[in-house]
Amino acid sequence: MNKALIEVDHVEKVFRRDSNEVRALDGISLEVAEGDFLALMGPSGSGKSTLLNLVAGIDRPTGGRLRVLDVEPARMSESQLARWRNEHIGFVFQTFNLIPVLTAFENVELPLLLTRLARAERQRRVQTALRLVGLEDRAEHYPRQLSGGEEQRVAIARAFVADPTLLLADEPTGDLDAHSAEEVLEIFARLNRELGKTVLLVTHDARAARHAGRVLHLDKGVLVDQPEK
Repeated sequence: MNKALIEVDHVEKVFRRDSNEVRALDGISLEVAEGDFLALMGPSGSGKSTLLNLVAGIDRPTGGRLRVLDVEPARMSESQLARWRNEHIGFVFQTFNLIPVLTAFENVELPLLLTRLARAERQRRVQTALRLVGLEDRAEHYPRQLSGGEEQRVAIARAFVADPTLLLADEPTGDLDAHSAEEVLEIFARLNRELGKTVLLVTHDARAARHAGRVLHLDKGVLVDQPEK
């Protein structure tokens, strides 16, 4: 059995707004093993993105225990978290988050600028990443010159170019048409299948279930029992 990279143990997350409390996660427990491709599904407001942010150390749980790669992000300082994320976490967002004044090549290279890699090695890694997402011929194009699907593929290349331990994706097909969404989901499946990347993808898109190795469902902050794929 592969080692558990993510251990979620009765985790709660409560947001307080004025006198109101919103319970985004209500004591959920799950594990993601090394090499898993887990799709976490559910409607808007089910707590999917909240859980992803906790795993990435972007937010902290209100209760319970969360271990990621043998550490507890909630116990780390902001500077420690920044270094840890840069080394271990690749994050793909729904809105691409590309820098408009940088080319596709330069956008993908960004995480590598925080490493000590030589320029030639950075270039080799960026070219390899763009080739894996089928955009080697778009390296010098700016985001405005790319389709939405191509922009998301650049964002995926940027997420894995530094060889992170975990790939996290927050609704990566939410702004894409059906054809582009299928291409993006197949890239995640290839990264998992061929490169052994551990993928945690949150989505309300049922198409993701066809690509993931395991599917879990969240509803109102609670895991709902579903038959696994």
